[in-house]
Amino acid sequence: AKGNLPDPCTEISEVLHEKEGNTFFITIKTYRSPGFCIQVLAPFEEIIPLEVYGLPAGTYTVDVNGVQGTFDLEVDNFISI
Repeated sequence: AKGNLPDPCTEISEVLHEKEGNTFFITIKTYRSPGFCIQVLAPFEEIIPLEVYGLPAGTYTVDVNGVQGTFDLEVDNFISI
């Protein structure tokens, strides 16, 4: 996930994951310490691993704080013995 934090004093405090059907819901929570801070956007990039092992082939949606994208698994993602 890429974006901008409102200022350099704001940091990512928690990343929550939930899956419903073919949709992964990711919630990124932030925390800003009290006090004065320069008001300039602070870019961020957060790598968020998704639990895809065991999923069948198909199209999946990822929703990060309301912004959505999709990805395709071309084959079933599990090992058959």
